[in-house]
Amino acid sequence: MLERRTKLSRLAAGSRPGEPGREQVMAANVDMVFLVSSLNQEFNLRRIERYLSAIRAGGAQPVILLTKAELSTEPQRLAGEVAAVAGCPVHHLSVHAGLNLEIFGDYLKPGRTAVLVGSSGVGKSTIVNWLMERQAAATASVRLKDAKGRHTTTYRHLFVLPSGGLLIDTPGIRELRLWEAEAGRSEAFDDIAALARDCRFSDCRHKVEPGCAVRKALTDGSLDEARYLSYLKLGESAERQRHGKR
Repeated sequence: MLERRTKLSRLAAGSRPGEPGREQVMAANVDMVFLVSSLNQEFNLRRIERYLSAIRAGGAQPVILLTKAELSTEPQRLAGEVAAVAGCPVHHLSVHAGLNLEIFGDYLKPGRTAVLVGSSGVGKSTIVNWLMERQAAATASVRLKDAKGRHTTTYRHLFVLPSGGLLIDTPGIRELRLWEAEAGRSEAFDDIAALARDCRFSDCRHKVEPGCAVRKALTDGSLDEARYLSYLKLGESAERQRHGKR
């Protein structure tokens, strides 16, 4: 077996409360992770931030794919919002409208391996079928009332693409239970990490401590409150995982 140079992990199902969480490696030795999020009412910038933290913890290069651009009246604006916090390539696209699909040629070259991750119904299997040039993966419609999808991929599958690249499709994850969330948090929130270096105390938790540079930025409006709360949520999630709490 090859030594793992990159990995994408989550908290294993069945981890018991009160016991340290167990790692489930979803994919290893991938060159990039395509983080897929649709531009319908399921679009959630805070969820994207949490995914990015988990991806970066494993050492792989994230690439964000904002699918179903034909359903949005402002796909470029939303892509800009994501790009402002992502620190990685962001593409809006539509398989059905044939929009921006040429970007895959830059990533899925012979010998390159990528994995698709994202919630159910965001279009991962549709992307697989377009890249495979045939119906290689099952697809399903989303519920109209809330745009949430149903699981069509129920296990991981490795596809050898006509381009010579390799692509792993994974089951949809409604809420990624992060593994080693803290390890990727500084990269996913590099702006907050930079502010934290100016805090009075090196172990500042950025909540009520005096001399907190992060709280100062929040007060003067230079740090977005929703992004700050997402940062805190990741830290709390990592702490619960370490102590076996839900």
